[in-house]
Amino acid sequence: MFISLPSGLDCFKQTQCRIQRVNRNDGTKVNPLVRRHDEYELYGVCTQKYEPKVCPRCGAPLHRNGSITTTLRHIPLGDSYSLVEADRPRFRCSSQGCDYSEVGCIPFKAQGHLITEPLRQYTESLLAYGMTLKEVAHITGLHKCVVKDIYKARLEGLYVTVDKDGKKTLIKPEQQARFIGKDEFKLHDGHKYATVILDMESGCILWLQTGKKKQVVYDFIEHVDLEWMCACNYLVTTFFVALTLYLYICYKDSRSLFTYISLFFIALFAGCVTILEADEEEITGA
Repeated sequence: MFISLPSGLDCFKQTQCRIQRVNRNDGTKVNPLVRRHDEYELYGVCTQKYEPKVCPRCGAPLHRNGSITTTLRHIPLGDSYSLVEADRPRFRCSSQGCDYSEVGCIPFKAQGHLITEPLRQYTESLLAYGMTLKEVAHITGLHKCVVKDIYKARLEGLYVTVDKDGKKTLIKPEQQARFIGKDEFKLHDGHKYATVILDMESGCILWLQTGKKKQVVYDFIEHVDLEWMCACNYLVTTFFVALTLYLYICYKDSRSLFTYISLFFIALFAGCVTILEADEEEITGA
């Protein structure tokens, strides 16, 4: 079955489009959930002009030596997925004693993954809306590990700076927090723990580090400096901070938020929550 469907990609000349029915398992191996859907395959060639190159080994000029086809995942169309198969030229060294070869780049390919750049941007926008990794993987047709890598790259672009030596540094909080919360939670049902520190008013995560020793708090104070800590009014320590993080990341719906608020105030009046007023002397003494 053949149809006409534009790809919307620059430097790509579409020559053919085909649609086929494929099966996709949205569940697990133990509890499979097989869904049958349409998948569009867009065939074409890269129209980017490649300048004459020389061999980096011997300095001889490179000449065309056929082409190679690369398949990229493209943005979905409704409940159907799409693929782009682009032919790009291959170059080989003209010297007889050199076996160097290379292929031309694809301008619309996302870096690090076999997907198009529009699909990467679309995935980032879905993650910015607050969707989970599984939901985004279901909508885009990508593997959840690919979605996770895109999410990590997005977070690094927002909250991490890279210096000339390539060292990554977490940026300081943009706003001053009045109430900060701290708690520890178990990782992967094992004997390893992590500590989370977040703004209790906005729900933003300020610090997340493996371990539950006091050195974690010292590292956080060193990151935000003493002046920022002295401006905080209260420090809340309770296991409900971990519940906040769990509900905020996994569910993000009004019912879960209402449940958290109810549990928090119940624990507050029951005396399960310890609120310590933080002043400059206590922080300096710590």
